[in-house]
Amino acid sequence: TFDSSKIYATPPQITGTATDNSSNISSADYSTNNGTTWTPVNYLSSTISKSVTFNFTPKVSRTNTYSIKVRARNSQGNYGFTSTFSLAIDHDPPTLKMLTDLKNPLPPDPKISISASDKNGVSSIQFSLDDGQYWQDFDDSLPLKLDGDYTVYFQATDIPENKSQLTANFIIDRLPPRIAMPIFSSLSQILFGNQLLSQSDIKLSFSSVGGVTDATVSAKSATQSLSFPVKNSQATLNFPTSDIWYLTISALDGADNSTTVSLPQITTLTPGKIISDNKTTLSVYQYDPTTNN
Repeated sequence: TFDSSKIYATPPQITGTATDNSSNISSADYSTNNGTTWTPVNYLSSTISKSVTFNFTPKVSRTNTYSIKVRARNSQGNYGFTSTFSLAIDHDPPTLKMLTDLKNPLPPDPKISISASDKNGVSSIQFSLDDGQYWQDFDDSLPLKLDGDYTVYFQATDIPENKSQLTANFIIDRLPPRIAMPIFSSLSQILFGNQLLSQSDIKLSFSSVGGVTDATVSAKSATQSLSFPVKNSQATLNFPTSDIWYLTISALDGADNSTTVSLPQITTLTPGKIISDNKTTLSVYQYDPTTNN
């Protein structure tokens, strides 16, 4: 006897009885292919009794549905057979996939998307925060509130109780990024003061902490608003006219924490011109801030 309506991850032990009214039971065998081949049962209670009990665990290793049949032989060489019943074996674990992009930092109580599938159905998805010592049912978020690096284990179980696992490593970040005061430069020369030339490419460079994933430099005057994209913590500024400008750097990290930093006011000047009817010699000097020369 066994529950033939279930799907088993490993073959179950099957038990039964065999009786004969006139002769002793001498042997019992089972088949997993509806009687094509036979294998002796693992246990037979007696070979000198008209009523015996037996049990066996089918020797099957592949995921399949097997046709189980049992026969008993009496001392006169006559056989009796059971009807055929099905034994469904499923060794295959469910498929478990991480759908959330974990490359960027996540906010507290992060929502995680996971898919689990199995041909015989998934009974549960669980997670563990302690290397698999304790498992909790998973819905769509994790009870993690503090900043830090985390390793979380996920486990899916199918109806026959095969299991599959995956490991997720990610960062939780509650704090906005921080930006240090930038520097301006032109042609590799650091610029000092708050006056810059208009109609000229000026490089703005800054350092940051906190996993900045996107940043923009904004410039506003009384009459104009400009926006400059940032790449690798650098932006190339070009002011079309002379004016007084108010600059800000807005930054966003992977957990959507944002910060905005205001920079000192700057003034852009129109590039100068040399007007002369005579030949003029122009000397250009480059200031070296490390030597003050």
